[in-house]
Amino acid sequence: MKNKTPYLIARILLGIAFVFFGAIKFVPMENPPVMPQPALDFMMAMANTHYFIPFLALSEIALGILLLANRFVPLAMMILSPIMLNIILFNIFLGPSLMGVIFVGIPLALQVYIMYCTWSAYKTLFSKIKVT
Repeated sequence: MKNKTPYLIARILLGIAFVFFGAIKFVPMENPPVMPQPALDFMMAMANTHYFIPFLALSEIALGILLLANRFVPLAMMILSPIMLNIILFNIFLGPSLMGVIFVGIPLALQVYIMYCTWSAYKTLFSKIKVT
């Protein structure tokens, strides 16, 4: 990687985003955002489990901290991938909106760029395994 500044900016922005959005899951909302009924039903089902939202929030905070600290970035990206996929699918199927596309598109672009910059860490995952 010749120029590390874009990577540094992307890593810090994504880390801040996940720390922030993980932390606000612990703050009770007086006026929750208006959502379509399927999205509201899904969120209420997750909240009614009493464990999933705190688990997701702590996971997002921990992954954001790893990105900010520049520690285990490839591992953080691998764990973040299914979370990001769920965010994308939620915004496509349960709450489609232009703002949702923007809120998903920016972190997705940052994640793809970070994974591109650290691709050498993932190469062995996509190689053939020889069993002897």
